[in-house]
Amino acid sequence: MIDKMNALTEMYENSRILAEQEWRENLRPGQYIDAINLYPTPSNVNNEHNIKGWCPGKVTQIKDGKVQVAFLGMSVRQQTLYKLDSLYIAPHGTFTNDFDVRYKLKPGDEFDCCDDYGIWYKSTVKRIYNDG
Repeated sequence: MIDKMNALTEMYENSRILAEQEWRENLRPGQYIDAINLYPTPSNVNNEHNIKGWCPGKVTQIKDGKVQVAFLGMSVRQQTLYKLDSLYIAPHGTFTNDFDVRYKLKPGDEFDCCDDYGIWYKSTVKRIYNDG
């Protein structure tokens, strides 16, 4: 059963890359994309406790078949490099279709929040910081 699932997963992944080939070839700096972010936590020991998930990002550079991505809402220093044929990138909105709701939050709004240890909490917005 596992072998069949692995074969189906590999077939899906390969077909997704082929379907996105034109998009990948036309990527340019400044474009928004979805990418898997491996966010290290303070308790990270030997890369065992990373938070991994799809996040929206902005392409900052493309060079030698690789794309550099800065994730929205995170430090500019935390940029990640991916191969253009990586499964870890996708067209914007493919896996992160609800990210914009974060920009509509205001003081007093409640939301779920994951801390640096991967624990989820019911949280309340206290203050809005403008990073621009």
